[in-house]
Amino acid sequence: MKALTALILTSFLVLPAFAKKTIWVTGTGSASGSCKGGDSFCPRNLQSRAETTAKNNASSTCTIKGGVSMGIPSCSSHCSPGYISPGNSAWVSCNASCRVSCRVDDNVPGFGLQPNGFFEGTDEEI
Repeated sequence: MKALTALILTSFLVLPAFAKKTIWVTGTGSASGSCKGGDSFCPRNLQSRAETTAKNNASSTCTIKGGVSMGIPSCSSHCSPGYISPGNSAWVSCNASCRVSCRVDDNVPGFGLQPNGFFEGTDEEI
């Protein structure tokens, strides 16, 4: 019985050291270039580059926080102008923002249960 009690007490002391939590991190990206009217690939390529940069930035932010990216990033992007009439050309600017869930230790500095026993941080977007 003493061994069982000791095991239970030890598990309560050890578990917080390995606790994990999920936070949301955001990354942004942009790309721009000159596109000709009627060339739908040009704006799509710029949009894709902006989203790739945003995904990479979100993943890097997660890594910097000592976490691991979980799941597929959720992105939104916009290019302006959205349409170029045939025969014309225009400078197209695309912006993207991506969010990804990030699994971090609950006791890393600035987040969760700290060595002093106090809780810091939130599950809100960072």
